[in-house]
Amino acid sequence: MKNTILIILTFLISNLAFANVKLTTPKPETIYRITEVQETGIFYIEQAKVWKAVLEADKTNVTAWYNYFSAARYANIIGNQNNDLKSIATDMWATIPDVYESHIVQHWVDSWNPETFKHIEAAYALAPERYETYHSFITHYEVSGASQKAKPFYEKWFNSGHISNAMMAWNYNVLMSVNEDAILLTHGDNDTYHAWILQNVQGVQRNVKVVNINLLSLESYQNTVFKSLGIPTFTQSMDNFTSNIEFQTALVQHIIDNTQRPLYFNATNSHQLKEAFKTDLYVTGLASLHSKSEIDNISIIKNNVENRFITDYMKINLIYDRSVELAKRLNLTYLNSYFLLYKHYKESGEISKAKELKSTIVKIAKDGNRESLIKDYFGQNDAKTRIYPELNIKDIQKKFLKIERNIWAAETELTVEDYETFLMDLVKNRDFETIEICKTEKVNWKAFLNESQANLKDTQIFKNGHPDDAKMPIQSINYEAAVAYCKWLTEVYNRSEYKKKKFNKVIFRLPTEAEWEEAAKGRLNADYPWGGYSYTNAEGCYLSNFDVANDKPCEDCKVKFSSNDGGFFTVPADSYFPNNYGLYNLSGNVAEMTATKGFAKGGSWNDTPENCKVSSNQTFTKPSPKVGFRVFMEIVN
Repeated sequence: MKNTILIILTFLISNLAFANVKLTTPKPETIYRITEVQETGIFYIEQAKVWKAVLEADKTNVTAWYNYFSAARYANIIGNQNNDLKSIATDMWATIPDVYESHIVQHWVDSWNPETFKHIEAAYALAPERYETYHSFITHYEVSGASQKAKPFYEKWFNSGHISNAMMAWNYNVLMSVNEDAILLTHGDNDTYHAWILQNVQGVQRNVKVVNINLLSLESYQNTVFKSLGIPTFTQSMDNFTSNIEFQTALVQHIIDNTQRPLYFNATNSHQLKEAFKTDLYVTGLASLHSKSEIDNISIIKNNVENRFITDYMKINLIYDRSVELAKRLNLTYLNSYFLLYKHYKESGEISKAKELKSTIVKIAKDGNRESLIKDYFGQNDAKTRIYPELNIKDIQKKFLKIERNIWAAETELTVEDYETFLMDLVKNRDFETIEICKTEKVNWKAFLNESQANLKDTQIFKNGHPDDAKMPIQSINYEAAVAYCKWLTEVYNRSEYKKKKFNKVIFRLPTEAEWEEAAKGRLNADYPWGGYSYTNAEGCYLSNFDVANDKPCEDCKVKFSSNDGGFFTVPADSYFPNNYGLYNLSGNVAEMTATKGFAKGGSWNDTPENCKVSSNQTFTKPSPKVGFRVFMEIVN
């Protein structure tokens, strides 16, 4: 993502690990919708038990039924429970039928079933002044293409007193982050309904088409949205895709391909979805604009923050706002654009503005329990001056090959030799904390051999080198170590004053899954990186380093190995033939980490050829002799 400070944001739907845990015996408490007030999973589990106990004393207690169902429902969502909600709803209807609360529950237990909408209508008829039904009416009418019928319920909800001022202000600033004729993709409840209310009741950015990406999985909503935008029908269903993210990515690409309207992603859209379009996204505030051409997004952020945003609500405590804690976490989404703007203020000499913005950033991070996010940025770590090594920048640049416009990939997996250079630098700088994170795990390699192989001599087992030799791929390190290496290499390169440096500023990092697959395919679309569907050549010789213990040895190969494919374990990182991009060993040798923690691609020396295809995925939770990484380089300037 262009000009983006990479920070970890956890908001909206999370386990609230930082919330206070009540140690006393719980008392029955009102269960609000988690889009208004969200507690811990433990809270909902306990409250379900408490309200169930209340019902045991009085089966006709309407309030107890309502809160029991709500607590059980959220215990399933947040507390990973498996409460039988349908059974609760059935018992509730049998005990207290035809009351407001019971009708609501009958709809909630199966809300996407059109047959249950009659219960919302019945509940509204019984108590039109209660706001719990408004959300369901709006959803029903927006999804079914009858948005005009939803308008009265926007107004009722707005006037009900049950709308969070902080949420409304945040959504107002989202709408101020986009052009008036834009399409804005949203993710959940709090970044969608409040924006729709602002548009329909207050007339804010009415020409912006706010589209909920998750609701697009519903054919009726999808057809309604695409028709209103003049976009052709999307002919594929979710069944055509292997994951929801893949389906959503295809939907977004369909929108991009069939409209001239600017497309924005809300700050709350999933990281995985935005990753697919990362190279063409520009932060503009609380949204990111998709653009194939370069734009000056800093000036856009500056104008939005200084002239369009409502910001006072972040500087005061909204005592009577029930959703204030949710809003505080949602406010963390400001930090990407605020960091960029702060840097601009500092570089342009606008010191007073930088100072004021810094105080806002600090308050946002403190309120959201994420103060650690800003310590490094503002230099609050009391770290001593670091001495960086003089690496050969010319050699580093030679190792990277262009994959797409601004993404380059290392021609090999990172080697033991290069990783040890990094470790030695940590030692010189006495960075013992990072050394502890980045240390390699000891491996008993012979433990992987079968009985017939265990008696072989070391000269036979390690004929092409020991896995810990300099030119072998690094392995047996954790994900954090790979990230630390990339960060270190980024700093070394960007600080270098080498006169023939190709780029002023780069980011070395782990690739996204999509970037890795693009690099592995080598402009081809085949099972393996060399563009074929077989893991051997015409003579039957293996084309990479797999687990082929059950295959017969190659009879016609000029050089024969006891391990069939060239090595019992890892082989030198530049072994075998490169793919069309010039990259080695994207299949086998070591599985390669991606930017998604615990997720690797390409398979390893210990995986069968079937599990070493371009599309193959591996997971890991700790350092493994089967997992290493390849560094990718993103060109910033």
